[in-house]
Amino acid sequence: MPVASVDTPTGDGGAIQPGLELSLSQRLGSSKLCDLSGGKVRGTMDGLFPFEADVTGTLDCSTGKLTGKLLNGWYLVLGTKYYFGGDLTADYNKTARQYVSGKWIATEPPVDGGFPWPQPPGGSGDWNANWVR
Repeated sequence: MPVASVDTPTGDGGAIQPGLELSLSQRLGSSKLCDLSGGKVRGTMDGLFPFEADVTGTLDCSTGKLTGKLLNGWYLVLGTKYYFGGDLTADYNKTARQYVSGKWIATEPPVDGGFPWPQPPGGSGDWNANWVR
């Protein structure tokens, strides 16, 4: 199923929420590490089913390597909410101000009260992003 991060309206006709937002702050006592907090990824699967997840992690400014987690993720299919979590990585190109060669992988926990999946459903893919502000 194709997955796309898209900007979404808040529902009240007001501000648009970005498809991907990352907040970086320099880690105390380190000139090379930045902590990623308060991040979000939002979008749709197959152009129909909305999803959202929190993004946390670390950017090593000396190597340009981003290592992160997708937390509290959910997607909505026909009124039923399903949950996921996972990992994401990327390289940060300082000159172009872009995250490149990004990879994400997500898995889903067993359904409440149900049996564990023989192989957990989920997905994986590539991602890239331009630094906007």
